[in-house]
Amino acid sequence: MKTLVATTLMLFLSLPAFTQEHAPLPAQCVADANLWSHVNKEALDKLSFTELGARASEMSLCANSGAPDPQISGNSLIDNYATLWSAYQLKQGQRVMTYLVRHGLKEQFLAEDAAGKR
Repeated sequence: MKTLVATTLMLFLSLPAFTQEHAPLPAQCVADANLWSHVNKEALDKLSFTELGARASEMSLCANSGAPDPQISGNSLIDNYATLWSAYQLKQGQRVMTYLVRHGLKEQFLAEDAAGKR
């Protein structure tokens, strides 16, 4: 069980290493942010954990690249790259927690974390 928890957490923490290393062009940053900002909960739930990580990584790269902020219209609560990055990171964290609960590992994780095993 400990190996499963450790493997899951390592995968979660190492995903940015497998994504692109340079920012996309500014036009791509704006286009993706505009498109992704209007994804509803049902569509977000259909994205794989890996895709969530790739999108978060891209938005982080875009935010740090100096690309212009997206011109998001409509009812979106997303107004910049950092907010979109945060939404994808949050979704990944929720998925990991759901996995821990589903496999009865949440209490073990919390106990080990409280004991300083990080």
